[in-house]
Parts: sequence; C-alpha cells; structure tokens
Amino acid sequence: MFHVVDNGSTDDEVRRQAKRFGDTATLAELDKAPKLLREASFYYLAFFELDTERNHGQGVAKIPRSKIVEFAEDCDLNEDEKFELIYIIRQMDDAHTERLINRAAANAPNVS
Repeated sequence: MFHVVDNGSTDDEVRRQAKRFGDTATLAELDKAPKLLREASFYYLAFFELDTERNHGQGVAKIPRSKIVEFAEDCDLNEDEKFELIYIIRQMDDAHTERLINRAAANAPNVS
C-alpha cells in the first residue's frame, strides 16, 4: 500500500513510458513494487475511500469506526464480513497513522 501512496500508480502506461525513454531506474523501481493480491483489492479500495472520512482538523486522526460500519452496510456485507472489514481497516489505519506521525516528527524543525 505505501509504495503506491509514495510513488503513485505502477500501471502499464508508466512502464511503457519508462521503456520508451530508456529509464532503467524507474523500471527497476516498478519491478520492486509489491503486487496487490486480487483478494485484497476490496480492502485497499475501501481504505482509500474511508480515508476521506477522517477529521483532519486536529492533526493525525483515525478513520471513525462508524464510517467503516456505514461503508460495510453500503456494501451489503454480512456480519462476519463487516467485522473483518473493521479489523483490516483498523490495522491499515494504525500502520498509516503511525507512519504519518513518524514522518511529521522526522520533518519537524529542530528547535533548540
């Protein structure tokens, strides 16, 4: 997930352009990019949809659980699927917010 967040899409057009211009560095990066399992694509897309539901007004905030439940209901997920979605989105969100916090700390000005 983070590779796509940091580097953008790894679609065929990017690869085609890199080959066209002989950009071996980009081709090497594309070859190292993780492949998203087909089964995981629903959760990947759900995460990015739910990411828009954050409250950005007070620093790094978690995706509200109520929005995950609402999303599950909109997708007509059964109870087991809903709880799985909540768990997976929470895991993804925890990793993402931790990464944002660490990045902000690393980029904070050194005030001494």
